[in-house]
Amino acid sequence: MATHEAPRVEVPKPHTFSGKRDAKELDNFLWHMERYFEAIALTDEATKVRTATLYLTDNATLWWRRRFADIERGTCTIDTWDAFKKEIKRQFYPEDVAYLARKSLKRLKHTGSIREYVKEFSTLMLEIPNMAEEELLFNFMDNLQSWAEQELRRRGVQDLATAMAVAESLVDYRRGDSSKPSHHPRVTRPKVGETRGRRATLLRKDQAKALVARMAKARQAKGVHAQDQLLLV
Repeated sequence: MATHEAPRVEVPKPHTFSGKRDAKELDNFLWHMERYFEAIALTDEATKVRTATLYLTDNATLWWRRRFADIERGTCTIDTWDAFKKEIKRQFYPEDVAYLARKSLKRLKHTGSIREYVKEFSTLMLEIPNMAEEELLFNFMDNLQSWAEQELRRRGVQDLATAMAVAESLVDYRRGDSSKPSHHPRVTRPKVGETRGRRATLLRKDQAKALVARMAKARQAKGVHAQDQLLLV
């Protein structure tokens, strides 16, 4: 009986990093590199470093050329993935990222669409890896417009991933003073047989869970320079 091999999936190449001093851009570069390592089953630490440096451009390339010269002279060692992340963050990670993100999170308010609010909240929380999920959940709920907060409380959400997924499933309420609606806003609920909306809500929840998990992983990461001084697709 003939056996059929599973089709080989082509792994997309990671994006490059130019050396821009932007926390989000650097974090995304490192995160995508780690997903790439997992996809190609790369486990050797030194090979991870060599592979990542192939995706450096512009100022990041100049930085690595200097560090590589130091390595050849024996004045430094960067032969593990954690060591590489520490060095590149030391060079390109902006100062006080978590502090500034906390201030922005405190000022963030749900004034436009819920989707934009969730997106901005997600971006900021990834830059605050040492913030407890309970505190993040409180901030997320507290900064929503009153009708949206009341709907989430009515549904009894208990964790951040669920709160973000449910919030995105709500219909935005737009009318004059949207923080004080004169009637209860419409809420999207899938009818019998309408599975597309239900699948979309489940997908949003899975994405939110992945985001929260990514934040937790960042909180546990070792050797983070700037973050230690203080975290859709």
